[in-house]
Amino acid sequence: MSTVMTVGWIVMIGRGRLSVIKFFDWFIGWAVFHSGGIMVIRVLMYLLQMCWVSRMKV
Repeated sequence: MSTVMTVGWIVMIGRGRLSVIKFFDWFIGWAVFHSGGIMVIRVLMYLLQMCWVSRMKV
């Protein structure tokens, strides 16, 4: 499973940032569905958004 995710991750990066964001949306949705750790996921989402915003500004 991790191998499939790694390959998908590389493919998404190759397609561009928008696809990477879509991949994050899918991965986070999958993680919430399987673990139910909603608060943890929200913190991760916040950190990811901050990273993307800082990258976009640069």
